[in-house]
Amino acid sequence: MAEALGNIPEVDKNHQISDWGQRPLTDTQLNYAKMYSVYLAMVHHKLLQLTYMGNPNPAVENVAALAECYLELKQQLVGKTTG
Repeated sequence: MAEALGNIPEVDKNHQISDWGQRPLTDTQLNYAKMYSVYLAMVHHKLLQLTYMGNPNPAVENVAALAECYLELKQQLVGKTTG
């Protein structure tokens, strides 16, 4: 999910299966744990953006900008069907 939604290059998943009960944790395990929270925050932010895009607040939505987007999409579709 982090790779797909967070635009993160390949996440090294080898540390998922390492022994997290053994102490002290290695530097790579600590870094993985630290980055896991960063990835989680990035995915959460992206999911919030996607939710908002799918359910905008009509009370504050810019209808003129929305109409302009629809016109651009229409022009793109017409261009694809005629081109």
